[in-house]
Amino acid sequence: LVLSNSYMFGVPDIEVADELEKVRAENDYVASQVAEYPTRLIGLCSVNPLAAYALDEIARCAGDPRLGGLKLHLANSDVDLTKEAHVETMTAVFGHLEELGLPVLVHMRTRNPEYGADDANVFIDRVLATAPGVHVQIAHMAGWGGYDDGTDAALGAFVAAFEEGRLARDNLVFGLGAVVFLPEAAGDNEELAAMVRDANQKLAQRIRQLGTERVVFATDWPSCPPGDDASVGIEKNLELVRSALPLSEEEMEQVLANVSGIFSLGR
Repeated sequence: LVLSNSYMFGVPDIEVADELEKVRAENDYVASQVAEYPTRLIGLCSVNPLAAYALDEIARCAGDPRLGGLKLHLANSDVDLTKEAHVETMTAVFGHLEELGLPVLVHMRTRNPEYGADDANVFIDRVLATAPGVHVQIAHMAGWGGYDDGTDAALGAFVAAFEEGRLARDNLVFGLGAVVFLPEAAGDNEELAAMVRDANQKLAQRIRQLGTERVVFATDWPSCPPGDDASVGIEKNLELVRSALPLSEEEMEQVLANVSGIFSLGR
């Protein structure tokens, strides 16, 4: 998946001249790169969902066969799931995706310092419920990298929604990008190492509760893991997940065999 960063031009903290022009240019650039390797790459356009032009740009991207889906980043777009207007906008965006038949990869965690189960339940019951046919990949296991209490609480809300029948599992997967870390990376800081081990244990339990078939290998490449040689980043990510995540061999092989619906739906 080749992800556009066009949403960055709509970050409210940054003043950008000719914003829409730059958004379109970035999405078109991704499309042009995908066109060079059409059997290997799938492009995802992106947009700040709160922007006035969001629905039009999503529709424009949907008309480009080189772009097979949408990337949303709620934190950098400053989406707040505690604000009714933002929830209504997200509902409209997901309804639009369903009409267009576009899958979406979404960084769901917001800037809300109290982010957790309440935010996830709004996303589940208001946004996802509006568009049950949309294939969704939740980035960073519903967090934004690492694995803290807020992310765990958000995943717990998904587990409860599955168990209560409020949310169907079929069109939803969770990506492991930049979530798992090695305790050894803490060096001599045993307290930090213990925190990392505990986080990995909690994550493994949530994966079992979600269903190992609902979790996919993902990376935040080339940013994670950090290093000068980006060419080995995917391999390092794979080694990291295998060695740090306390899953059984059978569970790990299941996770690594899973494929996001975006790959089958990308055009």
